[in-house]
Amino acid sequence: MEQGGPIARAANVSRATMAAVAIITLLAVSLVCIIHPKPAAAGTDTDVVYCYDRARDVVSRTLAVDCAGEKVSEEEAKRISDQRNAYLKEALHRRPPALFGSSRIVSAGSGFFVTLDGAVVTNNHVIAGCKGASIETSRDKILPAAIVAVDEFDDLALLDTKVQAPAAAKFRLTGTARPHAPVAIVGYPTHGLMPIVPDLISGHVRGYAGGGSSPSILAVDADVRHGNSGSPILDQSGSVIGVVRAKLDVVKFYQETNVLPDDVGYGIPASIVTAFLTQHGIKYDGSSALGSLDDAHIMDIARRFVVRVDCWK
Repeated sequence: MEQGGPIARAANVSRATMAAVAIITLLAVSLVCIIHPKPAAAGTDTDVVYCYDRARDVVSRTLAVDCAGEKVSEEEAKRISDQRNAYLKEALHRRPPALFGSSRIVSAGSGFFVTLDGAVVTNNHVIAGCKGASIETSRDKILPAAIVAVDEFDDLALLDTKVQAPAAAKFRLTGTARPHAPVAIVGYPTHGLMPIVPDLISGHVRGYAGGGSSPSILAVDADVRHGNSGSPILDQSGSVIGVVRAKLDVVKFYQETNVLPDDVGYGIPASIVTAFLTQHGIKYDGSSALGSLDDAHIMDIARRFVVRVDCWK
């Protein structure tokens, strides 16, 4: 039975109407908050900035929180980009000198100075079957390189350029690197065109294999590419712990296992490289230093001793 008279029923209706209006108002405010979110305060991690990666000499637009390099102004970003584009354009149109008669450069890999008087280490497969070899430094110098010695089993080659090197790499002398330790690979990876400037690829040590107490393989989690063959694998102090040799054949692995693997590169441990150098009378520099340099600082160190190795046929 309905309770109360007309006045009571009117009061009930009024209260119900007010409640409905309040609910509708709250929903409207919520929708406004969803449609018009509160803008981020200036200078927060959600700002879009120009981020300069000094190691790669590249500027990109990214969120402030994702910028691992140096934040620069729009004007500075344009200056860096224009300068890089001008250099690349000039380098792409530059013709290399005719070092070996009518031969031309057909492929390229990487290498690095191991002495200040111009000795260079690379992979044997980078120069195998070549009529001649040359190196190109980050200073745009193309120089002939004599093949002094090779080790086909360990895939190493020693070149002599007879030039004063700007710097020589140092080899780590404190044993193997621990799993998951950060590494940097600096060389001349191919990105569709013949590389003309060195690039840095970050990664981590996956582990060692073969040879028991003297491992013959260094595996790294890194996006190794064609052209990286012969690149030094560097620890966080900038010391060499290995030399890139190959990368996992992802397509073949997937076809055989139906599993898509991570990027994996394979290197020759530093102990094998230094034994090869000693065998051929090369006095190399070693280091026991442990460091925590970032990629930009490692690149500053490595660009002085890393070279591109060209095969002429």
